[in-house]
Formats: sequence, C-alpha cells, structure tokens
Amino acid sequence: MVSLRPSSFLSASLLVASLVASLALTGCAGAGDDGPEEPPRHSTSKAAQRSAAAEKARHAYVDPCSLLSKDERDLVAGSYWEPRETVNIYSSAVEFNSCRLAVRDSTLDATAMHYGYAVTDELTLGKYITDAREISDSKVTPFQGLGDRAYFIEDSVREAWVRQGDYTLFVWSADDAFSEGAAARVLKSMLGKVTPGMLEHPVELPGTCPAPTSRRVVAALGGKVVRAAGSDRHDTITCDYASSRKVLTVHSAKRPRKVIAKGYQVDKVFSESLGSEKVALSLVPKAISTLSPSEFGPYGFTYTLTPPRVISATLGSADPLGRFRDTPHYDQAAFRTLYSWWVRSQISQLRK
Repeated sequence: MVSLRPSSFLSASLLVASLVASLALTGCAGAGDDGPEEPPRHSTSKAAQRSAAAEKARHAYVDPCSLLSKDERDLVAGSYWEPRETVNIYSSAVEFNSCRLAVRDSTLDATAMHYGYAVTDELTLGKYITDAREISDSKVTPFQGLGDRAYFIEDSVREAWVRQGDYTLFVWSADDAFSEGAAARVLKSMLGKVTPGMLEHPVELPGTCPAPTSRRVVAALGGKVVRAAGSDRHDTITCDYASSRKVLTVHSAKRPRKVIAKGYQVDKVFSESLGSEKVALSLVPKAISTLSPSEFGPYGFTYTLTPPRVISATLGSADPLGRFRDTPHYDQAAFRTLYSWWVRSQISQLRK
C-alpha cells in the first residue's frame, strides 16, 4: 500500500553505480594482481534489503496509540483511564488522527484523554492558540526548546501542542493534574516517533469497517470520503469518515450487561435534554434501537443483551483546527438507512 519515494530510487541508483565501478576496477587488474577482493554479493543484497525495509517502515501508517507508553498515559490522565483504546478522527479537528481512551468504568465512555498527530501540514495552529488565549481566556504557556513551537493550554481541560517542521502533535486530558512538566515530557517522546508516514495516510481503516467508497457512507456524508480512521481491538469496532463538511462514526462494542442497561437510561435523559425527538425502531429481534434526528447531527443507538453489545452511528460537522463552521444540512433519510444497515449487519455477524 505504501510506495517508495523518489529518494529511495536515487539511493538504489547510486548503489548500482558504485558496484559497477568496483567490478570495472577489479576486471582491469592482471591475473597475478593482488587487488582488493570483491565484497560477497549476499552481504550487499542483505544490506540493500534492510535499507529498503527501513525506508518502507518510515512511510507506513502510524497508529496514534503507539505514540505513548502506559507510563506516559498515566502522566496524561492519572490512573483513571480505561485501557480499551480506539483510533478516531479527532472530534475537535478533522485533520488529526487520535488515540482515545475512556474514563475507567464510565457508562457512556466519557473521554479521559486524546493524543495523536495531524495528517497534513496545512494547519492554523497559530490561530487556535490565539483564540484559546484571547477568546476562551485560557492560560497559554509556551514551551522553550521543544520543537519549532509548543504550547500548554489550561482551562476546564488541559491541552499540549507541538509543531516541528511539517508535523503537528497534541495531547488532551480531562485530568486537571496533568502538568506542564508532564506535557513537555510526553510531547518530546512523541516527537521522537515522527515519520513521513504520518502525512501519507489520510484514509486508513481496518477491514471490519465499511469501505470509504460504500454508497451508504457516501450518501450519509453527502459527498466523497476524504479522511477516515478507525480501529478494531478490545471487542470494539470504531470507524470514522469525513467528507469536506461532515464526520460520520459507526461503532460497535461489547459491554457488560449492567453497563448496557444503565447506558440506555442515560442515553434517554441525554436525548430529552437536547430536545431531540427520539424514534423507536424495530431493526432486529431482542434489541432496543432508537434514532434521534437532531438538527445538530442525527445519532442512533442500539442496545442488545444477546450478545451484550452497544451499536451506534452518529453524524456531525467536520471542523478544522481552530475553525467552527455553521451547522451543515443533514440528510436524515440517508443517515437512517446507513444506521439501520450497520445495526443489522453487526447483529447478523454476532448471532451466527
């Protein structure tokens, strides 16, 4: 899936030229000459293979969850995070791939931390920092000697951002104990893992996610998928898709029975507080399915105890870093079709 860059072919050409010159010199020597011996061919071949493999790895997709160790995650969110990680498009900036971890024992998977990287070098980080300071009245502290520029933002949550060359990385924490010193430490660690691959895979999904070209996905988004990220781990499938204006998430997760029962009640209260008219759907037997056609973005949840699972789909606005757009028009019928299909396909596979 990853192709070698032109620099790789240049390196290969120089290597071939060097070998040709070496062979030419040894060929001109007389039969009795004690000229330098030709290096073993198998050694050169193995070195070239290692070089090609290393170059391929530099351009491979980077899992954002690989950027921090367990100890570093503890620095960000204490011991209150659930190890059930997911990969998402960052909810506050569509240009970023994020590793998201929930608060431990949270009924609705409240977020404990996000961290990740931008998939493009075209960002408005400066505007975001200025707005945080001047509009949100957040405390913004610049870091010295970290990347080209880096900042620590303190408000109701804590954020740390760093820019180095074409690369931008971030950490977000709900823990007010996340300190400036801890932020500097984890950002430095993340910078050490930067590779060109971060900018080369705007669309990357596990095989269990609907394809980015799926007609249902494209119809719900109202346009072509330009960004996608997701994961399938810890009995949880998460698939995020973005068009130029909207972000779609489909999700399916195994949960304890008591969490499912409580989650349904909390979801009901949440929906009523938004003034959304929740619609009950009969999608599959032995499951409760609801759909909320909110003008701010429709969403649907299905709760089943056979097997214990929460299946959902949500649709919202795709906001770039530091820019909040007007609410787009949502095709409620297309979203309902997508949500109904996702629930039925998941239950069909789970109950085989």
